[in-house]
This record gives sequence, structure tokens and C-alpha cells, in this order.
Amino acid sequence: MRLMLAAGESVLWSARPVYPIRYPLLTIVSFFGWFLVTMGSVWIPIGVVSFLLFPIFAGITLWKAVRHDKAQYHITTQRIVYDGNQLLLEHLGSAQATQPAGFLRRSGTVTFQTIDGSSFSFKRVRQPGMVRDVALNAKTNLPSLTRVVAQEKSGPVDELIVREVLVKCPYCGATSRQGTTTCPACGGSL
Repeated sequence: MRLMLAAGESVLWSARPVYPIRYPLLTIVSFFGWFLVTMGSVWIPIGVVSFLLFPIFAGITLWKAVRHDKAQYHITTQRIVYDGNQLLLEHLGSAQATQPAGFLRRSGTVTFQTIDGSSFSFKRVRQPGMVRDVALNAKTNLPSLTRVVAQEKSGPVDELIVREVLVKCPYCGATSRQGTTTCPACGGSL
């Protein structure tokens, strides 16, 4: 899928998920498990299980290799694009980065919370903390103008543009309106 950019929009970060090495490793281990049958009667059950698991792991490995090339993540100056969907940065509430077992490959998950409470994730990305920071900085750099429409009972509609000031949480990096005392994402004091 080719990313189409709007006027004045530029790509800040773009990547594909890191290829999962779990299944190729399990395929190799199950392949060599076949040879345990020759080591005696105690190893026969393990060799049989390895024999049965080898084609399963090989199939999953091939399926992941084919499917891997199609996924792509982008963060632009105006939106976040994932799996053919998009989220405008003005609707981004917060972002969290986790790096559980992927610390050896420096990969993890970045979860984005929208202001309406829904969420989505970039899974298996390199340097998830940096990706989170790119998205939050892009949101902070958006022109934060909010249109407020006021209408008097008998008068015409007036349009007033109000400047909205955002502050960044020192604990999780989420942004919220100035004057908020606690962070809506992590609950820390601002």
C-alpha cells in the first residue's frame, strides 16, 4: 500500500513490524528433535512430538513470512497510519510503549489511546519508546486551534478562534489541556 500524503504533510517515521523469529527457531528445534529417537526409549516420545510439530511450525513460519511484507506503520505530521486505517493526530489522547520479551531485539509494542477511549497498537516495532515520542511530539507540534461557534438568540452566527494550550505529562508523555491537574492517561500530577 502506497501512502498518499496531503499538502503540507510529511512522513516523520515509517517502518514494518520486526519479523518474529519465534517460529523459525521452533521449526529448527523441532527438526532436530527427530534425532532424539536414536538416543534411546526415553527420548522417543519427544522425537514423535517433534516430528508432529515440525510441519506445523514450518507452515506458520512460511505464513508469517508471506504476511509480514504487507504490514506497514507510518507517523506523519498530521496522522498515524496503520493496517490501511488512519488516526488524525488531533484525536490522539496518549501513547504507551512496552518492551516485554523483545528486549534482545529492542522491539516492543506502542499502544495509542484516542480521545474517545479506543486504542490500537503498532506491534513488534524497533525502539518503541522512540516511536511513542515521535507520535507525541507530532501531536504537540500540531497547530492547536479550536473553533468555537457562538450564536445569540436573534443574532447571526459568529465564529471565534480560541488558542488551546497543551501541557505534556512528565511521567508518560501524554498531552492534556493546560489547567488539568492530573494526567488522563497515567493519573500523575501535572
